[in-house]
Amino acid sequence: MCLQTFDNKGQPLKHIITISLIIFLVGCFRSIATAAEWKGITPGLATRSDVFRLFQKCNDRLLPCEFEADGDEIRIVFSGMVQDSFYQCSRNLLADTVLLVEVTPRLPISLKRYRQSHSLKKLFKVWDSTGYADERAGLLLQARKDKIIQLNYVATGSDRLRCEDYYRDPIKFFQINTHYPPVTVVGPDATVTAGDKLVLKADVQPDPKITLMWIVSSGKILNQSGNQITIDTSGLDGQTIKVTVQAHGSHTVETSAIFQIRPHR
Repeated sequence: MCLQTFDNKGQPLKHIITISLIIFLVGCFRSIATAAEWKGITPGLATRSDVFRLFQKCNDRLLPCEFEADGDEIRIVFSGMVQDSFYQCSRNLLADTVLLVEVTPRLPISLKRYRQSHSLKKLFKVWDSTGYADERAGLLLQARKDKIIQLNYVATGSDRLRCEDYYRDPIKFFQINTHYPPVTVVGPDATVTAGDKLVLKADVQPDPKITLMWIVSSGKILNQSGNQITIDTSGLDGQTIKVTVQAHGSHTVETSAIFQIRPHR
């Protein structure tokens, strides 16, 4: 139903309806555009192919996605590379969906600038470091003395709900740890028969910024997903395999395991 409005001369005021419609549409677009993005990358929607298309980086799925852009340090975490034993949500997304973009600026950014454009809520204060969040925009900021030293872009809305356990505790996205437990390799005994598939898992403390990188001295990697890797030992009779796992995140730890390959009978 359309309401007709008239002026004091009895003429319809169509322009009032038009202006009202424009105001309504602008309001809609503003509400849609609340999600923060980083240079065209929106967590929960963008994929590895988008990152490669825009920056020519991170095309290798076996390596952590870390690079520089305009002098800033960038780390991007994809679904399928996080620890599935803790974050089952990665199974609800495509393997290469962007979960997080972490930006460490080369030069500190004024916090005042973001206070004016975002609804920031203080999450914590430890010594001279303070964490802020604009959950509606999917933006987590870490500041020191009113200067932003790190920005974390995360998913919002329904995209966040698809990965709810990953985004549940926003404080985990800030670097506030002082001790980092080691990563361990869980697998079979040290001796493996040639031709067998060697399946290993990495055990490390939950951290939404951690991605796991496996380094194998010999053998063929058949599959790597989250904290698990499968290696083909065919043709390695009598050899030794050294498998190293590195946990890259707000910290980096690594460990290695050595396996003796028995000749295949």
